[in-house]
Amino acid sequence: MFATALFFLSLETLADLMQPTFMSYIVDNGVKGQSISKILMYGAMMLGIAALGALGAVMRNIYASRTSQQISMEMRSDIYRKVQTLSFENIDRLQPSSIITRITNDVTQIQNFINGSMRIMMKAPITCIGAIALIILQTPKQIPMMILILCISFLLIAANMGFGYPRFGRLQRKLDRLNEVSREFLSSVRVVKAFCAQEQEGEKFRSAAEDFAGAGVSAMRVAALIALPCGFGLLALGGPIMELIALGNVDTAIAGPILSILGIASIFVCFQLVGTAILQANGIVNLPIITVIIGGVTKILVNYTLVGNPKIMIFGAPVGTLSCFAVISILNLLIIKRCVPNPPRYLVALSKPLAASVVMAAAAWGSHGLLARVLNGSLTRDMAATAGAILVGVVVYVILVLALRTLTREDLEMMPGGKKLAKILHIQ
Repeated sequence: MFATALFFLSLETLADLMQPTFMSYIVDNGVKGQSISKILMYGAMMLGIAALGALGAVMRNIYASRTSQQISMEMRSDIYRKVQTLSFENIDRLQPSSIITRITNDVTQIQNFINGSMRIMMKAPITCIGAIALIILQTPKQIPMMILILCISFLLIAANMGFGYPRFGRLQRKLDRLNEVSREFLSSVRVVKAFCAQEQEGEKFRSAAEDFAGAGVSAMRVAALIALPCGFGLLALGGPIMELIALGNVDTAIAGPILSILGIASIFVCFQLVGTAILQANGIVNLPIITVIIGGVTKILVNYTLVGNPKIMIFGAPVGTLSCFAVISILNLLIIKRCVPNPPRYLVALSKPLAASVVMAAAAWGSHGLLARVLNGSLTRDMAATAGAILVGVVVYVILVLALRTLTREDLEMMPGGKKLAKILHIQ
């Protein structure tokens, strides 16, 4: 079933990649040549490709859901049978609360991972490879820039995983501890009342809940440290970065504002992923799906309203994307606030990274304006001004993160060599 799901996923991805190509055919051969027949022909082809992609998406969802559900059912059965064979010593060592979490919450997360791997996880590399192939075939001059972008993207993804994975592992351990304390209290509630130990048990639960909330704040803070500067950087330098990527072969008056809006949207994409992870870690798996549906409906409505407006047109598309992920992120954060015990304090997690990112964006924007005036004259000099502005933004951001004590000692200790770095920077 996995291979079948992968086949339909490839079909869907191929249809997505072919749509922009046929749209360019409509513009180049139909609109410019004022040929209604070619517009109708290529438009009919696009409708057929879209229908084929929709069929692939539906079949992929069916097979992905069946496969993930089947695997999770078999895993729960195997874990249950394995627990029956454990000795009393192993049961005491593993802790019943941890075993319960493994059978329920962890299996659900594995199920979601398998489902996602046959959707987003496999679609992303296929789309990336296909898009790179199209760029090489259509604009060979951009191959060096594409190699540079891929290397930078790989480094950023590796850094994001290195920063984020230990924090979500810590979040899972704190959830296990919270479940253990809750189970101990519920199983011995009569003894607690008999010995009037409510205050001690309350303090024990409060400590576990605060540790769990602290782990959530740490995960969200690290996400903000990565997402906010990227988003505000694109907002400040959307046009120059697009010119740098396209080597001047682009209308920055159109592409620049679009990239700037999508830069802000990328912030909400990151918070949507973190919020979904926190909800799933707490066993809330259905509500994130509902928020995604609401976000999708919002995107359709915004696109329909703005893109059809002659004064807005194409600029409405990134606004629709921004609205979609903003709605999803806000709804996820509200659900966390309402449904998760002792939820993360958003102001504590986001205030310092937000302040550092805003100042960084202002510094990058100002330095680019200054460098552009000094180096004005050619595309190479404009690219040098953009690279210099990015470098200034990075330096300003690092200095502000350290000056504002945005990272705690516990955050740094999860990094390789973090203890030494915390000691050097005198971070407590």
